[in-house]
Amino acid sequence: MKPMQIKKRTVVMFIGFLAIVFLLPKLGLAQAEWVNNSLNEVDSGLGGADMKQIINNIINIFLGFLGLIATAIMLYGGFLWMTSKGNADKITKAKETLINGIIGLLIIMASYAIVSFVMRTLSDVTSNNGIGGSGSDYGDYFGGGLGAGILESHYPVRGATGIVKNTNIYVTFKESIDIGDFIIDTCNHQDEEYTECVSNNFIGLLYNETQLEEGDLMVKYDSDHKVFEFNPYGNSNTHLDSDGNTRYTMVLSNLGTEDGRSVFFSGLYEWNFNVTNDLDETPPEVSFVIPINNSIDNPRNSIVQINFNEGVNPINEVGIYDGTNTFNNITLIGDSIINGQYLISNQYKTVEFSTFDACGENSCGGTVYCLPGGISIDGLITTAIEDMAGNNLLANYNWIFSTNNYIDLTPPALTNKSNSSSFGLEVPISAVFDKGLSTSSINSNNTSLYMTTPGDWNFWLGTDTCSDENSCNSCNPEDNDICNNTIKIYHDKFYPTTDYTPIMTSGVTDLIQNCWHPCSDC
Repeated sequence: MKPMQIKKRTVVMFIGFLAIVFLLPKLGLAQAEWVNNSLNEVDSGLGGADMKQIINNIINIFLGFLGLIATAIMLYGGFLWMTSKGNADKITKAKETLINGIIGLLIIMASYAIVSFVMRTLSDVTSNNGIGGSGSDYGDYFGGGLGAGILESHYPVRGATGIVKNTNIYVTFKESIDIGDFIIDTCNHQDEEYTECVSNNFIGLLYNETQLEEGDLMVKYDSDHKVFEFNPYGNSNTHLDSDGNTRYTMVLSNLGTEDGRSVFFSGLYEWNFNVTNDLDETPPEVSFVIPINNSIDNPRNSIVQINFNEGVNPINEVGIYDGTNTFNNITLIGDSIINGQYLISNQYKTVEFSTFDACGENSCGGTVYCLPGGISIDGLITTAIEDMAGNNLLANYNWIFSTNNYIDLTPPALTNKSNSSSFGLEVPISAVFDKGLSTSSINSNNTSLYMTTPGDWNFWLGTDTCSDENSCNSCNPEDNDICNNTIKIYHDKFYPTTDYTPIMTSGVTDLIQNCWHPCSDC
């Protein structure tokens, strides 16, 4: 083959390569796949209802087709060159065609960059409320924020609306927090329950660009310094001001762990929620329990799960009973009170109990803990349980169930998952299983979400009862419903036409502590 032919063929192949690399990914609005059962590259296409998003995507699709035309022109120029057979006129025409195609492609790529910049800037500006920082509905976030680092969850959630004005604010960390810098004992309100407040230099609550006075935000925390309850004005008759829909901003700044590490990479984390004029004076209720009342032959490795109709105070609902630690707001009694640990999850709506009695391993090598076998167990949930506004359970809740001597090691299977095609910007990502899940295993160690690198996007987790990603209902296990079988990954509003990666691991377990095998559903 002649050198000129090799050169011409190389040019044409290079043009084709550029077309594949630069154009096809932009045309595929939703070419996402589950990789090892991680939902990889969720591409936010036309599925959202935001008009700016729709306009942006239409422009991008239009530019994509123009890019295809430009690529076709370049390929045509390459074809003319390949078939010129040394004819000077044909070679000149081929070169002109190639140059025109390249210029067109460069213009289109520049246009894409400009459109992306303008639309993203416009979105940020129109989302900005000017309260306590950016106020953007998008993930304005420097890393190490909600779900990604040491911060596990908080209430109200990011962007929450309809929050009552007598709400308390709860924050849960994965590690113990150094309280020495931000706890102060000078408070503006006398209160027997709340005796400490927080320094405005570290923790603040803002509304209408005004921060609550130092000493107004009262605080309680658990013995591990991981769970914090912030009560504006304590138990006084003063509540959060609201015009019916007032945006508040909670700011956590320069916090550190007890071992001396910064909690947030940027030093700061903040979120917004909207407060109404309503007061919540309604007691919380138990929605359902698993194992259900009067059920028999429950496997020994069952987790006891208690679900409430709203979030409940995590300081009152979490604890250990082992003879030394005597948590008794919830108790399970067989021949005597059963030793074990109570954990809260599912955005503070679910409490789960597991024992310390190791009785085997699941298929992933994880330790399985068992209830006493072949006995009747009485469950008691006391009126010490309270909701996020301080309302206590109206009456004690009792139920009874019995166990057998069998250990069930059947793992859960994934049956449905979010279709990443044209994924809406604010739609939670779903993964549906064939069995009820342990909500305490649905945490940011086992389920995560990021845009470019782990830790670069805020997300929070919950569960639901669904037959597929679009069909979710309330649950009644007494009607044989499979409750809490769906993982929901909630997140900051996605940027349009941007790839995101959710991940689930085998740390996700069912209600009998069996792990999910990612590759079993590949």
